Amino acid sequence: MSILNLRIPGSELRQVFRNESLIGNVQEFCAPPQPASEDELESFPCSVGHTACYISPYGDVFPCVQFPLPSGNVRRQKFLDIWRYSPQLADVSSIRAKNLPVCSTCSHVGSCTRCPGLAYMEGNMHGPSTADCEKSFQRTGIPSANMLRKSKLASTAQLVQIQPLMM
Repeated sequence: MSILNLRIPGSELRQVFRNESLIGNVQEFCAPPQPASEDELESFPCSVGHTACYISPYGDVFPCVQFPLPSGNVRRQKFLDIWRYSPQLADVSSIRAKNLPVCSTCSHVGSCTRCPGLAYMEGNMHGPSTADCEKSFQRTGIPSANMLRKSKLASTAQLVQIQPLMM
């Protein structure tokens, strides 16, 4: 998770997304998200576990360089067996936007660059990636479903005052 501390702050990201020399048509790029099509909901959020993986110098196989889920080791078994039969890679490659509990309800689902590796590092590969939620928000100015959920949870939290024990 420490790598997330190196990401660009939201205010600076917003400036990048408004820089025509970097992104082209600002109005089009920063437009509100459109409803996701059926194809987008059925699609893979990224190529992780489908067309790519990462093999460390020690032979450990991971779904991606940014997805630290050990899925096998080429020093102990054939890569093809890992690729075809690893339960971890099977789980990763089964991810579809429509099956993500929070993300499937989000207005950004059709245009989000959600990274399952970042979501995994945050605790759940099937959950949202706050970094990607922040990118979608800074791009469009519209909060993600995860941002709305978190603000709702924070507003309903009850504080409890702990009193010292009287002896």
